[in-house]
Amino acid sequence: MKNVVLIGANGATMQVLEDQLKDNPEVHLTLFLRNASRANTADFSVPVSVFEGDATNQEDLNNAIAGQDIVIVGLGGALAPFVEPIKQAMDKNNVSRLIFILGLGIYDEVPGKFGEWNGSFDGMPDFKHAAQLIENSGLNYTILRPAWMSNRPEVNYETTVKGETFRGTVITRASIADYIIKLINDPKLANQGSIGLSEPGTDGDSPYPFI
Repeated sequence: MKNVVLIGANGATMQVLEDQLKDNPEVHLTLFLRNASRANTADFSVPVSVFEGDATNQEDLNNAIAGQDIVIVGLGGALAPFVEPIKQAMDKNNVSRLIFILGLGIYDEVPGKFGEWNGSFDGMPDFKHAAQLIENSGLNYTILRPAWMSNRPEVNYETTVKGETFRGTVITRASIADYIIKLINDPKLANQGSIGLSEPGTDGDSPYPFI
């Protein structure tokens, strides 16, 4: 069994991941979120833990990450400030495997008008800084760079690696969750990797026709 903590467990993509793992006896989830009452565990058929805490509070992170095999981060807002506290907690607990959801465009890898539009997003400098911190952390990380997210239920995606041109404009949350489960199951997949995730056939100047 693998022990996996989800930092930011109330986020929309993390909830889809939780739903895909709720009947998996090979994964024990710890849901880390600011308000434990918001955790949705009623449908789980396997044991699940809930940890109420602040992702910038070192003691909370230390306690939540203790005994874990994998740390998955799916927070919102400015992300760079979370990287160092999470790294410190992982180092303290001898946990090395980090999966961190960022976004496309952090390497200016998105082409054309869509790339220009996406690159104008106010949070892009923070995302780029977060990526640099993760890549220099010494952890066994995988950065995920999903396209703009859709709540459609389909699982259909392709991947690109750092240095490749990003393809597509959208990705379903279900597809992101599916790839994360592959990372959980395969400890050798995308180590020290930065993976772009997008839905085939969604190239264009904007994601909105496909969301």
